[in-house]
Amino acid sequence: MSHNTGDCGDITHLGTLTSLLPAPPPIEDLKELTRSQRLFLVYTGIDARALKIELDHEYYLFMDMRHDAKWTSFSMTSRKWAVVTAEYNERLKSIDEAKNRKTTLKNPRALVDKLGEIEAIIIGRISRVIIYVCVKPLTDCIDILTTANSCPRLAKSGTETFWRKHCSVVSLSKSDPSEPGTKSVSHFPGLSFKYTQLTSKQRKAQTCGRCRQIKYPGGIGSKDNHKKQHCSDGVKPKDTTDSLPDWPQPSGVFSNSTHFHPIAFLTILREMYEKTVLNGGRDLVIDLEYVAFAKLLQTRSAMAPDGSLLFRLFESLTLSPSLPELIVIHDSKRHLRMDCLANSSPAQSSIASSSSLVASSSSSSQES
Repeated sequence: MSHNTGDCGDITHLGTLTSLLPAPPPIEDLKELTRSQRLFLVYTGIDARALKIELDHEYYLFMDMRHDAKWTSFSMTSRKWAVVTAEYNERLKSIDEAKNRKTTLKNPRALVDKLGEIEAIIIGRISRVIIYVCVKPLTDCIDILTTANSCPRLAKSGTETFWRKHCSVVSLSKSDPSEPGTKSVSHFPGLSFKYTQLTSKQRKAQTCGRCRQIKYPGGIGSKDNHKKQHCSDGVKPKDTTDSLPDWPQPSGVFSNSTHFHPIAFLTILREMYEKTVLNGGRDLVIDLEYVAFAKLLQTRSAMAPDGSLLFRLFESLTLSPSLPELIVIHDSKRHLRMDCLANSSPAQSSIASSSSLVASSSSSSQES
């Protein structure tokens, strides 16, 4: 999903973006709900079980797919997560049908969170094994990987074969085994480590608390590393002044941890309404970005005294373009008007002339 954040063509279509969206389909039980309430209902109605991988057969299917496709947090994108979640759900349904069980289709968030959890467990255990192997044979250290003290399921899966298989997918670094000071560990094919890094004070691999990506998989200066200032969706990983939106936000809404793009925001808002409310939410399960965006929308929405729906802006981010005609102050905070979700046709804001809007867009594009 890609959106232009500063294109002059977008700015000239602002009137279209702010126009009232079509009324939701007439459903008797939902006829009293507004457009925004129907939109939120699609997302807040997610079965809590769809957000977690908890049952044993769900877990082992995840682990097998992770191993076969060699999933790593730093190589996955929201689009890849959409594809693998669809495949995971199909395979899960087949397993459940064979056992005459009802299937709870998983949301991509469940797979993202489980991968982050598994990588943290494996990396921590491999780190301990490598430090220990300097003084003991690795065969004497297998119990470190199969101890159940930090993961209940390790007690069931704690066999040497199981963890040799799954530890081999994750590397602590992308070192070339031929480099001086690097040694391959035969018990874990595919893993190699520099002994110059193996001390009792060795730091565990760092993981971003927001997007769950391993921060430095490729070493210093690698293009595979997590950006210092922002996650892959342009949002800063930490903010002490405001709550952060869930990862991943749709492409183009945020950039460089410094800018928020209202044109892209309104475009996504319309797309999401059309794909979920107007067609019954059929894209919900496979679209990780829409789920994160819906939560952002819900947590920062407010109703103005005149009945218009507002989105509370991030005070630390620059609007690009600024769109003063759509910005209002509510409860002492800047908000963006979401007239497209109004209960009835709102009084149209005064839209500046095309020439001034284009000039504003061009200026903002240079800033960002």
